[in-house]
Amino acid sequence: MKADPEQEQEWLRQLSLIYSGLIGIGVVMVQPFLTAASLDLSAKICVVAFSVAIPLLAALVIVNRQEAFRRRMTKSVSVAIAQVVARTSAGVGVVAGFWHILWIAGVGMLDELELDGTGSAWFGEVVSLRWVLIHMVEETARHAGHVDIVRELIDGMTGDHRPA
Repeated sequence: MKADPEQEQEWLRQLSLIYSGLIGIGVVMVQPFLTAASLDLSAKICVVAFSVAIPLLAALVIVNRQEAFRRRMTKSVSVAIAQVVARTSAGVGVVAGFWHILWIAGVGMLDELELDGTGSAWFGEVVSLRWVLIHMVEETARHAGHVDIVRELIDGMTGDHRPA
């Protein structure tokens, strides 16, 4: 079954947008680590992962531009491998960067607040800090290893719900 040319063009446009978004996220996440005196393990993983991902993502943006110009997608094995490595590395970088950020934020928050302290959740109910921490562990476990987090940040869509 041959793909619709308009659908291929839209797919190429979406891939370029995703790759460019991942490059931007990588630059923003890695930048503070570049001037730090020392890095913890999650920060090192973030830097190394984006050091692999960013050049590959930039190359894939260029490949996508060429594919859009030629109005056909490449069937190159090396491009397919680059896509997998770039996406995986970017996913690892995002997860490691968020892990680093959450760890620092969590330590600071736990140092200042009591676990039984309460506040309003996004859905309007009163919840304890303990509930928030457990919810964050659940959400991290749910999304760890998935690039859903990045996609949600890029296009605002959640889960598997797509517009009609």
